[in-house]
Amino acid sequence: MLSGKSLGKKNNRIDILHIYWGTAGHAGSYSHLIYQALRKDFSQQLIVNRYYPFKEGLKVGFRITELDGPNILHHFALVRYFVRYLELLFYLLVSTLYIASKKPRIVNYSLISNLKIEYYFFCVITRVLRSHLIITCHDAVPFRSLMSHRRVEATRKRIYSIADHILVHNEFSKRILIRHYGCAEAKLIMTPFPPMELPERSGVSVPVTHKFAFVGHLREEKGVNVLVEAWLKYKGSVKDDSEILLIAGNLPFKTELGFSCQLADINRIQLRLGYLGRTEFFDTLASTKYLVLPYLKGSNSGFPSLAISCGCIPLVSSIESFTELDFLSPDCYFDAGSSEKLKEKFEYLHENEIGIEKLKQRLEIYKDRFKNETRRIYGALLTRMSTSE
Repeated sequence: MLSGKSLGKKNNRIDILHIYWGTAGHAGSYSHLIYQALRKDFSQQLIVNRYYPFKEGLKVGFRITELDGPNILHHFALVRYFVRYLELLFYLLVSTLYIASKKPRIVNYSLISNLKIEYYFFCVITRVLRSHLIITCHDAVPFRSLMSHRRVEATRKRIYSIADHILVHNEFSKRILIRHYGCAEAKLIMTPFPPMELPERSGVSVPVTHKFAFVGHLREEKGVNVLVEAWLKYKGSVKDDSEILLIAGNLPFKTELGFSCQLADINRIQLRLGYLGRTEFFDTLASTKYLVLPYLKGSNSGFPSLAISCGCIPLVSSIESFTELDFLSPDCYFDAGSSEKLKEKFEYLHENEIGIEKLKQRLEIYKDRFKNETRRIYGALLTRMSTSE
């Protein structure tokens, strides 16, 4: 492979600039792992938000609406949206000045919104500053939220059309982009999703206190109601008061639980609603034997690999983005949207167990593939670009 560092010295340009403003808390592991995979072969820089938890990178954005803690504008959704937009403007301005100064060969921008201001930013990058633009598509099928209700599909198509390449992490996302957005297959590149971990908690021992848990934002698309329905059926057939289902995470603004707290209490469901700090988040996973992810849709998730790295076994629905994860065993899956199949999984695990050691071994193989594929993709792009300069 042609060394990225040797390329970067020419004209004092860096090889790769990664821009991702959704990097608070454990989500920061996404950018960190990509940066580490490329560190030895390429000159690169990160522009991340204020609460990125690792040492590398320029931390410049989102002091108010992307806090690594309870959001201070959580109950003021429209105000939050407006302030977030102003923060994005500042963030894009800083990014533009940095690109103009360092002239990176590749700009890898992680897209998690559909705002026109980002499209104009991409126009400047590609047409004025002449950097090669990779847009990383995290959500080919976005979750619904207050923000996504305002998204304009035409803007997303324009954004995809201006990118030199679109980076995805699974075949499912490629099919959606080709079929729904009309993206050319030649424009799509793919690397495995980074195997998420919390390295600062490595070796920390936490006793298991919950057999089953759901952790994360309690959006409808994440199948929490399916989980509760399956649990009620399970508790109706298996009388074991020692087994508790923990549901922990943020309840989005103007979202209500589909069940009462009284019903939860009667059926051994423990609710822990609210933001989980980084340490509390890890401890919750590490104290759980099985992390249940009953998602109804979604393009990517770092939870399965993160769960295994914390010593927890993921139980995942059969949506396509999960079935492509080759480090999971068949025992980890249940039919998406089926409370009956999830209840059967609970019943199976009442008498049997899924071993985690083989999952850890398979995850190590996946980690090596992620590093090799990520280096290969960026190396091939930079080599191709160097021959045309």
